[in-house]
Amino acid sequence: MGVETRGFGESSKAPFCNYVTFRGRASRSAYWWLALFLGIVGLPFSLWYSDAIVASTAQTAATSGVNGTAAPAFPTVSPVESWIGLVSLVFLLVFLLPSLAVAVRRLHDCDRTGWFFLIAFVPFGGLVLLVFFVQDSGPDN
Repeated sequence: MGVETRGFGESSKAPFCNYVTFRGRASRSAYWWLALFLGIVGLPFSLWYSDAIVASTAQTAATSGVNGTAAPAFPTVSPVESWIGLVSLVFLLVFLLPSLAVAVRRLHDCDRTGWFFLIAFVPFGGLVLLVFFVQDSGPDN
């Protein structure tokens, strides 16, 4: 209803054109294409890094508990895994504000205030946001 739909390429670039623009509207397709892009690019790094942390924690627990004489040690990760963690952190920081801005604009498109995003911090609030994000666009004002 006045908000055009976008493809994957346009929706991946759009948050950087409106980096911190919290006014206006974002179509359902713009929001979900960005969510797909973030999942495709960010999820493998997150899974790889979390797997490295779990494996190193298990290894540390196995080696420090021998005969109960060794002092507990902190888990260590290899330099490659440290770089993956750093890349994941940079990715998160780069996309934090753009994805928040698109979410707020999507709430505006559903005729809700952007403050509704704070529902995410309430138990089951993420489900409420999911319902809002999949709703059709509201009428133009």
